Amino acid sequence: MKLLTYRYGERVEIGALCPDMEHIYPLRALGIRAETMQQLIIESDYEALRQLRMKVEAGCEEKISLAQVELMPPIPEPRQSVICLENNFYRDLEEKRSAVENGTEPQWPIYYYKKATLANKPGGEVPSYPDYAEELDTEPGVAMITAADIRAIPEEDAGKYIFGYTILNNIISRGLTKRHRRPVVSTGLDGFLPMGPWIVTADEFEENPVFHIETRINGRAVQSVSMELMKFTQNHIISDLCLYGILKSASIIWLGTPFGCIRDQENPVYLKSGDFIECTISGLGTLANTVK
Repeated sequence: MKLLTYRYGERVEIGALCPDMEHIYPLRALGIRAETMQQLIIESDYEALRQLRMKVEAGCEEKISLAQVELMPPIPEPRQSVICLENNFYRDLEEKRSAVENGTEPQWPIYYYKKATLANKPGGEVPSYPDYAEELDTEPGVAMITAADIRAIPEEDAGKYIFGYTILNNIISRGLTKRHRRPVVSTGLDGFLPMGPWIVTADEFEENPVFHIETRINGRAVQSVSMELMKFTQNHIISDLCLYGILKSASIIWLGTPFGCIRDQENPVYLKSGDFIECTISGLGTLANTVK
């Protein structure tokens, strides 16, 4: 299922994308009481999602044209900071092969928190803060959302606790990273969390799915990379994060971005006002935003 948050008239609601990909079933019309995506995730278990899928497949009389709504971030106000993976990708297959053959694979993931008071919507403007945030860059990637409060889950069972996946563009000021030495501030400015266009539930994919990421800036391709270069799988990350502490339901975990950001280019030209960023990820859709 593709679950989304949208504004229709004066109302902000949650819905499911119809099989025709052109209409939305409001979840309230399917008998769902949850008013927000976060509430839906927290209150739903496996059986509830199975029942919801059956209702979406059966359909209902009330449906809204996708073209008539304003898409919002799937989770407009995250309940906590986004957990981000840092340096979670090999540069290429040769680097990955060499690490495996030489036994130099990393043993532990590296995390940091991204402040996430408000998420930015699909099509939303990303403020450039020209007098404050130098060397603005884009780090598109996959985010997974947890399905329950979990603790000490073994890696082989961790996939059961992934609610779904969405696209998250981790906007970052390289200049602020240099200034503060860590990316907490440089990724946490208002507007630096574009997310969407929807959440695709985990049952649409095999365990530890391998996505393909394509990023374009003003129509020019800068990334086209498979996530097979990821150093740690989704299951490993979930298991690691909840080993000795509770990982809350509806947690957003960004899996990092592959090589190909502006910083990685031979002659980097950082984002400026008017630039148009598009990130397409296989199975998840396209997230597009304009720099203001």
